[in-house]
Amino acid sequence: MTTNDSAASGWALRNCPDGPSREFGPCVADDGVVVQERAGETTVVAVLVDVRIATPRSRTDLTVAARPN
Repeated sequence: MTTNDSAASGWALRNCPDGPSREFGPCVADDGVVVQERAGETTVVAVLVDVRIATPRSRTDLTVAARPN
């Protein structure tokens, strides 16, 4: 499992919470972690990781976005 900075950057562009009722800062991706300023504090919005699952006969690679509740 490794962090995926390019996927995090894309996620931040497409999914950063914003809108007229929200006064949040922009999302920033760094080393697979997407953060956003909220009420003067840095908040983790998502973490994107690449996961490889392998057996002797097959291998599956996927990218997962984990978001805190």
